[in-house]
Amino acid sequence: MIENHIVNDYIEWKELEEFHLKLNIDEYLWFSRSFSKYIKFTRINKSIENKISFYCIVKHYIGIISLPDGRIIRIKPKFLGTKFIEMLLKSDPNLAKFFPETINNFKKPDFFDFINDLIQKFLNLSEKIIFYNFRKSYQTIITQNQQIRGKILVSNSINSSHFFNGQLIMTIDEPSLNNIDNQLIKYVLRKLYPLMTKRNKKKINKLLRKMLDVNNFAFHLKDRIKFRYNKQNIHYISCHNLCWLFIEKFLIGGFNGSFTSQSFLFNSWNIYEKFLIKLFEKNFLDCEVKKGKILMKKKIKSTIIRDSKKIPDIILEKNNEILLIADAKYKEKYDFRNDAGQMLRYLRAFIKIDELGSKKFSKKKRNALLIYPKNSNDNSDLKFILYDTPDENLGSIYYIRIDLTKIDDENYIQNWLGSIKSNLNLKFY
Repeated sequence: MIENHIVNDYIEWKELEEFHLKLNIDEYLWFSRSFSKYIKFTRINKSIENKISFYCIVKHYIGIISLPDGRIIRIKPKFLGTKFIEMLLKSDPNLAKFFPETINNFKKPDFFDFINDLIQKFLNLSEKIIFYNFRKSYQTIITQNQQIRGKILVSNSINSSHFFNGQLIMTIDEPSLNNIDNQLIKYVLRKLYPLMTKRNKKKINKLLRKMLDVNNFAFHLKDRIKFRYNKQNIHYISCHNLCWLFIEKFLIGGFNGSFTSQSFLFNSWNIYEKFLIKLFEKNFLDCEVKKGKILMKKKIKSTIIRDSKKIPDIILEKNNEILLIADAKYKEKYDFRNDAGQMLRYLRAFIKIDELGSKKFSKKKRNALLIYPKNSNDNSDLKFILYDTPDENLGSIYYIRIDLTKIDDENYIQNWLGSIKSNLNLKFY
């Protein structure tokens, strides 16, 4: 267990390490329910003076979390020096399209500066819209008045008791800020608020005061199809793109009366896995690189491959022949026994597919590869370890590490990929 480290009003944690917290009982219950998917609550002590002392481990997530009592936690990567910005953008090329100028002008390689840069861009776009180009839409309302304004609803007026008082019922188109374009921006501003510094909280409060007439609605990714753009609201697109980016990938948490627990989190294991897949796709152009889980959606004669526990992360194949299966392991320590056992299950599953004739998996090309990040105790850049399978007909299992502090170095990447080709004797013909 590591004691909490305070940096610039933030509590600093590291993913996959245990930390200690105290919250009152109601705050703890709300926080544990909201984040049980992302935080493992390991030990809970008895409550003292209406407070619960507990220990928790943030799973494979990095970013920012706000606690119900207002404190803010920054979760750093387990592997120090990891080039997470580069890995994030290479793992999801579509992400770069949202903010190309942010990437090009980015000076500091610090991960939290990058998060702040993203949020600042969104706040600046929101400010520009709200103060200088706020879109008003015309909404039809029904009103009662003695003065004729708009279209008279004759039948409704005659049948109303107000008709005898000289009042008519009419529909009027009035300008309003309460439209879906503004509601989306307000929703994201409110979600970001608990994570902000005092300076940015003042900025968001200033923007929200301009949006008092805009209703509060919760948006989900499926709501994106409701948005249409024309000459009246085309200036909203950049801001809305960031809204959807935050909603889809990062913002987790919510509101519950007086409690708020919000977060801006990146799934580090998922980023690591996607980065490796993209790396293989880019450098093995004459082969087809598949993410193993895709196979579950396809009709394959063998039922053995439909178990998600028997699906590797990466499958390298050519002309319907499997050349390599690989698994991304976001772990600091090698777990030979469990991980090698998992690879044996993969090998047996694909040998079964070969026997059924669905895909070819020849004995000479039965290679299984486990890929770990390089940890701080390793001195060598490249290191291959061969694990002997209990049956030579199953194939060979290899372990290799990748230095995540060097992934922006193209020479290092090419040497790393070259070591895989040479050690596994991969031949693509």
